[in-house]
Amino acid sequence: MDEAWQQRVRERAYAIWQRQGNPDGAAEQFWLMAEEELLAEGQGPSHQLPEEQSDQAQDEAKIDNAINVSLSASDPPV
Repeated sequence: MDEAWQQRVRERAYAIWQRQGNPDGAAEQFWLMAEEELLAEGQGPSHQLPEEQSDQAQDEAKIDNAINVSLSASDPPV
């Protein structure tokens, strides 16, 4: 499972647990509630946090640049 997704669910489950008055013995229930809330907000497992998006955009730009450099140096197709 995606570590970033697990962390978001964990943080949301903790917030729900606190809102409910810190009851004992309901960890699984709060985990499921957290998943449901995040999915309803469109923040599923593939959703990235803003800092992750920035890192990914930088990585993709580097890859695009490397591809463009290597393609421009090659001979055109025949």
